[in-house]
Amino acid sequence: MSERLVPAPDDFDAQIDWLHRQGWTDGLPVVPPTPARVEAMMVGIGRQPEALIGLVPPRWGTATVEVVAANAVMAGCLPAYMPVVIAALDALLDRSFNLYGTQATTHAVAPLLILNGPVVDTLNFNFGYNLFGPGWRANASVGRTVNLILRNVGGAYPGALDRSTSGQPGKYTFCMAENEAENPWEALHVERGFRADQSTVTVHPAGGIVDLNDRSSRTAEALMRMLAQSLKIHTGNGHLIGGEPLLVICPEHASILSREGVTKDQLRTFLWRYSQIPRSEFPQSYYRDDIEPLDDPDRIPLCRTPDSFIIVVGGGAGRHSMYIPTFGASHSVTREIV
Repeated sequence: MSERLVPAPDDFDAQIDWLHRQGWTDGLPVVPPTPARVEAMMVGIGRQPEALIGLVPPRWGTATVEVVAANAVMAGCLPAYMPVVIAALDALLDRSFNLYGTQATTHAVAPLLILNGPVVDTLNFNFGYNLFGPGWRANASVGRTVNLILRNVGGAYPGALDRSTSGQPGKYTFCMAENEAENPWEALHVERGFRADQSTVTVHPAGGIVDLNDRSSRTAEALMRMLAQSLKIHTGNGHLIGGEPLLVICPEHASILSREGVTKDQLRTFLWRYSQIPRSEFPQSYYRDDIEPLDDPDRIPLCRTPDSFIIVVGGGAGRHSMYIPTFGASHSVTREIV
């Protein structure tokens, strides 16, 4: 590791200031990645420090186990979180995620990590109250590590290779777990072919969060209509170029749907049909000729097919589900956490 050592001040506070001046932070204080801390972060990984995980666009920087560990130290991770970070990075580097596009676009996209399986309880990831908010070390530090890697290794510096017009808070950290205990349907990773007892991380190109507040609907149909109407954002990338819109259904909304026997596929089909927007409301340049609605050629759907919708359950008590718009030109990827 000696060839990667760089001189830094001895004083702890001076080290933090020095790291800021190097451009290696996200603007918040970080833990200095000393050799001892980086080595401790790699304990138990079972891979050599120089083992390559991949090249991170758009700069195509080299992400080795050691480099990932250094960023994990800065983000405040525990060593036990390293397999989650490595699996998430491997998923982001999958060609179908289009990390180059999400890193360099003017869109406000950030990678959202969704955890499933035993790892959620083992490492104490938040799936309930305030699951997108602060106060949970696993969620905050794992999501932050990924974004530090995208910045420090991939070169996604604002105004340079990261050309996002406005960005979003998810570029600091964006990590959640699914509330499988209150999910009346199959968990996300089971839908994607994994066993329930496997731990996975899914990376999704998220365009932000839209709160869907419905405290009045008493029937499944009324609730689904509210959800579908809320997805009609004319200037979102979904109706413009497609993608995989994500809904995080709160447990109370999930209960209303499940007690009337609504399946995930039925919910997807309903949302797909009733979130369509009249083609006449779009400028000619926005027409998407590749989309063929099932019943009405004069309406533009939010995504290519109903199957494109991703539906998970998350959050605590209260009737607030969440709509997470998609970047569009990217697909979510799931990896097992080993």
